[in-house]
Amino acid sequence: MKLVTLAVAAFVVLLGGAGHATAGLLMPKGMGPSGPEKTFTFTFQEDLALLPTGSGTLHVRNSGLGDGSFWVTSGTLTINLFGGITVGTYTLVPLGPSVTLSPNGSFLADNLIYPLNNAASGVNPGPMNGNPSYLTNWGLVFAPGGSNPGIIPELNIYGNGANDYGFLGGEGPGEYIPWVPLGNQFTLTPAVVPEPSIPIMLVTGIAGLGYFGWRRRKLAVA
Repeated sequence: MKLVTLAVAAFVVLLGGAGHATAGLLMPKGMGPSGPEKTFTFTFQEDLALLPTGSGTLHVRNSGLGDGSFWVTSGTLTINLFGGITVGTYTLVPLGPSVTLSPNGSFLADNLIYPLNNAASGVNPGPMNGNPSYLTNWGLVFAPGGSNPGIIPELNIYGNGANDYGFLGGEGPGEYIPWVPLGNQFTLTPAVVPEPSIPIMLVTGIAGLGYFGWRRRKLAVA
């Protein structure tokens, strides 16, 4: 089904469709991404790899779709040596939260994540085999960027449903390499907010004690 969807996207581009055409979902009036930014980390592992193929960070906001999803507004992906020709660093392509055609016409994507692992229950999951899944069948799109840019113009990580994920590289409409549409793994974890360090806490505590001591002396003199 992903092949059919991508073929339709390619057809839209060949007909002269807009570089950021949207499909399948209109945001209800008065709704939209909102709330404080949150951060998640993720790993991705190709079906034959013994270790994670890549990992990264996603910065998100509430999508406003009312289905528990978060819209990824920025992020990074690093593909390690197990990633073959895709090795390098990539940054998120700004798309979504509606289903949107990627800049080079390779993919339709929404850049949504579902932390409750229930993307198949979202408002527009695309063709999927049901939950669990952190990503819809549209998924996330990345392009070369960062400290060691990769060479694949666009990368799409997406959900097939039932804990199965796809990984495609897009060089343009209908041109896909690498092609690993099934059998991959994806994990998603909320980033841990670091606790204040012990030295900082000690300094804060000592400063507080000093202030109260000074205040007591001042009151006694008065």
